Amino acid sequence: MKANLVLFILLALIVVALMAPQLQAGTLPLITVTSPGEVYAGSPWTLGFEFSPQQNVYVTNLGTFDAGSGLSTSVQVGIWDTSGNLLVSATVPAGTAGILNGSFRYTAITPFLLTAGNRYVIGSYYSGTASSYNTGQGGSGSMDPTFVIVQDRFVTAGSLSYPSQTDGYSGAWLGANLEYQTTSQTAPSVPTLSTWAMALLAILLVGLGGFVAQRLGRNEA
Repeated sequence: MKANLVLFILLALIVVALMAPQLQAGTLPLITVTSPGEVYAGSPWTLGFEFSPQQNVYVTNLGTFDAGSGLSTSVQVGIWDTSGNLLVSATVPAGTAGILNGSFRYTAITPFLLTAGNRYVIGSYYSGTASSYNTGQGGSGSMDPTFVIVQDRFVTAGSLSYPSQTDGYSGAWLGANLEYQTTSQTAPSVPTLSTWAMALLAILLVGLGGFVAQRLGRNEA
């Protein structure tokens, strides 16, 4: 009886694990900053850049610049198409609740597909400190070769807004950043209601099988 119970629990755990949302390892940042440019007050701008992926990618995390001491307030981050339509957005929580990676603090999103060759604009609105990468205000680091940065983007506004302006630098105001996975990796997935129903049915069938086997064993004894 104990053996049947252990087998049932193990099979149930395996089924649940297989049905859980999967995010593959290996998320990478678009921009890695080794030395931020001049640090200044980020308000009242939405700061970021225009970019183009060279292959299809899934955005998995949206982030904003953080000097490392935590965010003084929560930060809204968004990605738009070049017509100004907001495609996806998220809020990085205040303090140190977001995931710190280098000079950026991130929050996870439902994976969002960006199409190769299209242009997008990313920006974040933050009243705390901001910086830059590869602009007239300095900043050094590296850019993931999966992407091309078209130009810096910004706008003066009292909330997260489409960054419609540029100074013409092939760099970024920090501002926003993203982490991604390529579509050559297994696509992140979220199980549907029918998938969970199938998982529950599988668990019940395993349990029923164990019960029947146990009853037959008793009868043979």
